Amino acid sequence: MSFSSPQGHPSPDKQQLSNGGKRTLPQEERASKFRKIYDHELSALGDTVRALRMQRMDEYRQAAYIGPWVKPNLQAPDKDLVLLMDKVKEFLAVDGQVRLILGDSGAGKSTFNRYLEYELWQKYQPGNRISLFINLPALDRPDRELMSPEDNSTLLSYRMQTWLA
Repeated sequence: MSFSSPQGHPSPDKQQLSNGGKRTLPQEERASKFRKIYDHELSALGDTVRALRMQRMDEYRQAAYIGPWVKPNLQAPDKDLVLLMDKVKEFLAVDGQVRLILGDSGAGKSTFNRYLEYELWQKYQPGNRISLFINLPALDRPDRELMSPEDNSTLLSYRMQTWLA
């Protein structure tokens, strides 16, 4: 059996076939196609990140911000206070850590986190981590709205699309 290709490609019987009988591309052609797809996806992601950055920075329009002073740890005396932003910047400089910010209702935790997101977006460089403030109390079911139980994938990309629309 012989096939002819209108685009000038060799017929399938002259090409290398995989175990499943499917045509396989030479490594150079596969790499080229992968690069094109990767570049396209990266470009689309970059456009989405730029749009999200602009939207979030536009949303944060606070005339003045006074950063909170905090105890460096729960055991520290009340007189030993440091700027929360300084502690968080130290934390962000090291990977693999977890930090919990505790405070009374109305103490400014959410305001601080929104400001932190704004600061990080101002310093954002392509390829760096993305800062994203998610207001969990605004979600009815954060466990279901941020995670899809069917496929265990995050719905963050869906949320970003709806936020940018």
